[in-house]
Amino acid sequence: MNHTKKCSVCQVQKDESCFAFKNKKLKKLHSRCKECQAKYHKQHYLSNKEYYGHKRKINNRKYRSMGRKFIDDYKTSCGCYFCKENTICCLDFHHLDPNQKDSNISQMKGHAKNIAAIKKEIKKCIVVCSNCHRKLHAGIIAP
Repeated sequence: MNHTKKCSVCQVQKDESCFAFKNKKLKKLHSRCKECQAKYHKQHYLSNKEYYGHKRKINNRKYRSMGRKFIDDYKTSCGCYFCKENTICCLDFHHLDPNQKDSNISQMKGHAKNIAAIKKEIKKCIVVCSNCHRKLHAGIIAP
């Protein structure tokens, strides 16, 4: 048995499947059909494009700065795995298994990645200073 509902905007009687849930638990539907709701959202976005662009820029800046701070704090707290250098600008992340590498951490912090994704990638690495990092890749020292 199909139930119908009248859209508050287009005033057309439609099947309930044409309406999104307002509260799924209570099985309460929105008063606008999905089609009218989509038109409303599109018009709202077009009328407020500057606001949405500005908001996205602010959020990206916020996430980038949070990512940078987290990574810098992490590097400082660890220091170099081999020589205990702890100057942030001298420290790198070295992936222990290059096959497990999903992303470059320095790129992640510059592209507004969330902290959870950064933490996941850091678990695959050790922090080393740039000198020890070169020695690692040259085979002079081993992790």
